[in-house]
Amino acid sequence: MEIFNSPTEFGARLLLLLCEFSEGLGMDQLVFFDYTMIYSADFEDKSSIHPSLPHRLAELVRRREDIHDALTLYLSKGLVTSSIGEAGIRYLTTTQGRAFADNLSSSYHDKIKRQAAWAFRNIDRLSAEMGRIFKIEQAAV
Repeated sequence: MEIFNSPTEFGARLLLLLCEFSEGLGMDQLVFFDYTMIYSADFEDKSSIHPSLPHRLAELVRRREDIHDALTLYLSKGLVTSSIGEAGIRYLTTTQGRAFADNLSSSYHDKIKRQAAWAFRNIDRLSAEMGRIFKIEQAAV
């Protein structure tokens, strides 16, 4: 079973990210904040989790499909839920998802938890950057 870049890996990162954002996140936000957690040095953090690769910004296009697959898996397991409102579809963790996230304790997951907290602390700046990169107007988080 392949773990690297699998729906399981993406889903675990998304779950840890969603634990920080109790109001939930939309698909564009999930794609962008997952990317910023991995390549945070590109966004004024001290170091990235993954090595800097040329043309890594192109990953944003591919990441949407991977995140969709991860959400499908985690929704089916009851770890994530969705709601529809004025801001569109938002994804949130469930009680079971939070319990699962609390048990993710590898050094990689600890780094992701720190990066998710960093993304939350920098939401305004990162949302502005997302709007610039995606060329969209972003609804308030």
